Order: sequence, then C-alpha cells, then structure tokens
Amino acid sequence: MLFVVAPIIGTIYAIARLWQDLIGWQELSLFVGLYSLTGLGITVGYHQLLTHRSFETFPAVKALALILGSMAVQGSAIDWASDHLKHHAHADEAGDPHSPVEGLFHAHVGWLFSAPPADRERYGKRLMTDPLIV
Repeated sequence: MLFVVAPIIGTIYAIARLWQDLIGWQELSLFVGLYSLTGLGITVGYHQLLTHRSFETFPAVKALALILGSMAVQGSAIDWASDHLKHHAHADEAGDPHSPVEGLFHAHVGWLFSAPPADRERYGKRLMTDPLIV
C-alpha cells in the first residue's frame, strides 16, 4: 500500500513546490533520465529477460537490469514475472490477473488491488533457482 500512496503524496508535494519554484533543466533531466532507465529495467529486464527469456547476458548486466526494474517500484522481479507468466497462461480468459476484458482501468491498475498474487511455485519456479534474481 505504501508503494501506491507514496507516489501520490510525492506528486502532491511536487505540485505544491511548483507554485513556489519553477522546474529547471536539472530536474527535467533527472526525470527523463530516471524514467527512461526504470522503463528499460521493466521492459528489458523484467519483461524480456526474465519473463520471456528473449536473451541471455552477463551477470553484471542482468543485475543492472534487475536493479533498474526494481527502481520502477512494480514489485519484486519474481512476483512481476510470475504475474506476467500467469497472464500469458490465461490471456483474456478466467484466471488472467489483468485481463483487458474487465476494462481498461482494471487491466492497468485495478488488478493490483483485486487479483491475488500469482503462485511463485507454479509460475516463477525457475526464477527462484537463480541466486542473482533471488
């Protein structure tokens, strides 16, 4: 719950600060840079590397991708990949944790509050055997 409420509080704080000071190039650069890096951590690290096994890489690169993915505050690598593997196992049918059939809001955010987490033993077993991921 903290990871849902804290960004909202941070946004409200940022809006309040904007009334006093303008955002400069430093803040804008940090935002764009960190947004891009954490986005790559999720899309390349969590999604392509862990979930779909699209490629293999050196342990240092894998660790960096997982660190950047964790900075996106979307949960642990194992939980994220397990949820996504469950989604692919039950795409757009009963059991799909974030099916778009239940609406756009549910597919993107609502499922986080209503769907139980995917069973790590069933969907993330191979991930739990990798000490770097754990």
